[in-house]
Amino acid sequence: MIRRPPRSTPSNSSAASDVYKRQVHNTKVNSYIDFVDVDKLIPTQTKVYADELRGRIYEIKRGLAEPIVVIKKGKKFYLIDGHHRVVAVKKLGVRKLKAYILEVPENVELGIEKLVKKKNIKSIKDIEVIEDVPHPLVEITFKRY
Repeated sequence: MIRRPPRSTPSNSSAASDVYKRQVHNTKVNSYIDFVDVDKLIPTQTKVYADELRGRIYEIKRGLAEPIVVIKKGKKFYLIDGHHRVVAVKKLGVRKLKAYILEVPENVELGIEKLVKKKNIKSIKDIEVIEDVPHPLVEITFKRY
């Protein structure tokens, strides 16, 4: 069961200071928005597509990128959503990126940790940019229309 806090946060408050505590599977999870160091992120996938990456670079240059999603466990930051955005900001020389952060206790075992260990993923440098194949969702979209 997820317990959501009331939405009475003042609109002029700092997003980074608003911390919400949630109970998920009997585990306390803090969630908040803050900036994370791109070089400290541990990705959870090993490939991004060049066509999608070009789109993210375009958006980031215009300030249109959504925050990424990260799970923080101890000193580790696991990138859950936003792999194309992270690779894009890295190419643009940006060091920090806005993120939705879910902070879990260190004693919680995450399946994502097993995946990262199994695939030997350690940093953003382990993400391969696929140049010759379109992003699968782009391909599906164009086939429908």
